[in-house]
Amino acid sequence: MVENRYFKFLWIIVIITGLWSCNATKHVPEKRQLLVKNIIVSTDKSLNTEPIYSYLKQKENSKTAMFFNFHLWIYNLSLSKNNKAQKVQKWLGIKKMGEIIGEPPVLMDSTLNDVSLNQIKQYMQNRGYYHSNVSDSIKIYGRKKNKAKVYYIISPNQRLLIDTVTYKIQDSTIAKIIFDDKPNRKIDAWKPVDVDIFQIERERITELLKNNGYFNFTKEYIYYQIDTGLNINRANVEIRIVNPDSQVHKQYKINDIYYINDFEAQEYLRQKDQYYDKFDTTQYKKDFFLNRKKPMIRAKTLSNSSYLYQGALYSAYNVQTTYRRLSSFNEFELVNIRYNELPDTSKLDVIIQLSPLKKKNYITELEGTNSSGNFGIGGRLSFQHRSLFRGAEILNAQIYGKIESQNSLAANKDDLNFNSQEIGGSVSLSFPKFLVPFKTEQFIKKNNPRTSVEFNINYKDRPEYERSVTGGSFGYFWVSQNFFRHQFRLADVSAVKVFNMADDYYSTIENTYLEKSFEDYLISASNYTLYFTNENERKGQSFFTIIMGAEVAGNTYYAISKVFNFETIDGQYQMFNNIYAQYWKTELDIRYNQKISKTSKLIYRIYSGMAKPYGNVDAMPYVKQFFSGGANGLRAWPVKSIGPGSYYNPDRKYYNEAADLKFEGNIESRLKLFSIIEGAWFLDAGNIWALSTEDPRSGALFEASDFISEIGVGSGLGLRFDFSFLVFRIDYGIKIRDPKEPVNERWVIAKHDYSPFKSNYSMFNFGIGYPF
Repeated sequence: MVENRYFKFLWIIVIITGLWSCNATKHVPEKRQLLVKNIIVSTDKSLNTEPIYSYLKQKENSKTAMFFNFHLWIYNLSLSKNNKAQKVQKWLGIKKMGEIIGEPPVLMDSTLNDVSLNQIKQYMQNRGYYHSNVSDSIKIYGRKKNKAKVYYIISPNQRLLIDTVTYKIQDSTIAKIIFDDKPNRKIDAWKPVDVDIFQIERERITELLKNNGYFNFTKEYIYYQIDTGLNINRANVEIRIVNPDSQVHKQYKINDIYYINDFEAQEYLRQKDQYYDKFDTTQYKKDFFLNRKKPMIRAKTLSNSSYLYQGALYSAYNVQTTYRRLSSFNEFELVNIRYNELPDTSKLDVIIQLSPLKKKNYITELEGTNSSGNFGIGGRLSFQHRSLFRGAEILNAQIYGKIESQNSLAANKDDLNFNSQEIGGSVSLSFPKFLVPFKTEQFIKKNNPRTSVEFNINYKDRPEYERSVTGGSFGYFWVSQNFFRHQFRLADVSAVKVFNMADDYYSTIENTYLEKSFEDYLISASNYTLYFTNENERKGQSFFTIIMGAEVAGNTYYAISKVFNFETIDGQYQMFNNIYAQYWKTELDIRYNQKISKTSKLIYRIYSGMAKPYGNVDAMPYVKQFFSGGANGLRAWPVKSIGPGSYYNPDRKYYNEAADLKFEGNIESRLKLFSIIEGAWFLDAGNIWALSTEDPRSGALFEASDFISEIGVGSGLGLRFDFSFLVFRIDYGIKIRDPKEPVNERWVIAKHDYSPFKSNYSMFNFGIGYPF
């Protein structure tokens, strides 16, 4: 019976999909065809055809989640003449949606196909396939012959290769720079004649010369002479660099450097050069500083952050690095670098215009939450002081509080009451350098480091216990290359105290492995996190984000305990009258943001985390364990309610499940609807598991043979409201597969009493920001 119901559900999905598909051609005129798909086929399987699709003149209707023409469906629905359909249109606002986000059917146009053929031929020639053949084939199908697929068939034939590369350069100084850099050349013998690679080489040479003093050099001075007369499949390439109007290119050096503090762009535009008459000029080393009042940042800090030096050759790289370094201070609203060419010389004056942000800033935030059925309200007051000691330091302080109703998590739900409170605060001070007992000037110039010192306190009063966490950290942050950011907390210390535990909750963990997780702990850890993303380089395209982290705790204390032969209490060492935790912990978070169309994208995420106590403790501190469910996890489950493994206690009053191993995978399709509103469909899968055989929860222990069967699966729909400064999110998740059920009944979607609107099968969440 269960299997029959399950297959009925699949048939419903198939039928609905079929209806959508039929609806797609509803408004296609007679003797015309809906362009369903463009397909590019190459007789040479090694040819990458993916980039060619962007050259096609006519594109099919955009798809959501790669298969559904949502915008076309809305358009067709908005034109329906059916009375019942029109009532639904009015109720849902479909008519208006059809005007705003609807997309009329793309009708196949053979004229545009011919244009696409020419575009493909030009693309192939640019890639070096001078003798390729391109043709098209149109498949018309459907009951009414109103659908079409267009096939573009490419026969690349042999590719034109470079035989020799020579130079013709009028300026001997430029010639020497280029010859010395020949190992980095992008074009060479036996490589294909490729217009894109040629363009890359032009840009590389231009950048090389701009970094060697040639301030006014542009790529328009570089062009190629290609001789194909040698052989049908070989070409000689000559790189030519000409002079401007028969003159030699000027190689510029930096003359004077001026820092304009408190620069106001509007005032400058009104007064032009007279604007600077109001400034006093001071000098530090060889740099000049113009101020109208006491500057927020000392001259020494600004000068030491610059890569520009009097008498040095102009370098575009050094200019950009200086710009990035000054911008990284987060002290300026505007950083602008200008140049004045001194007449009849090869010298440049550099003018660095700096408009500071407000020195002191207060921010008040108020938020309402509904996290997995927990209704709450919270507030935060933040204070920021920039350049506290006039060295680009940033002081941040905040206090926050929140009250929340936990009744929705309890097995015996009562009337709504705010029975959970949280209050806390933090103070941090960051410095634009490494605070270390040795010189780091070169590292600072290359990696924009910061040193952070932070102190924090948090108190939480929940129905099952009260907990306080007091601590501080000292760490470093820096950037390497274009894609990598690093965070290394040398010391991350916190004292965790749990008190006033509810009797009914304590009775469930007393004298068990879990009780050890709730002991008072002193945690002294060091952790490192690596962030990688190529989003900035691939703006508007698909990109990866990878976050890797590792943490170890207690080893220093353990070594001290052993060296000085400390006594143990109940088999455990203590430091400052507290048991200290000793463990390792690792996390890996991989995300891929795939662009599907201008209005839709798919985001894939895989997360795994593992933690293991050792030495001085037998259990991980609860605050360091993993949990799932909630607005940023498996959204069909309340937070901390799923797992570990297949464990389930029907009599539990509190959702507080955590463990030492976590695996989670997510897919989310995001579709821009209109204005600031974005729709989403998501699929979440995962769970947590215990790693210790001493864990008393039945079914909690990780077993490789049971891993797949204990994965929870949920799906749902959501809305995102993008206000640019924040994203407000609403998600409704439903359970599809629940690991707490008996093995043969875990596909709960096939149960006879299943309903996506029942509270035991669904969950409603609010959230701030995207879930991942």
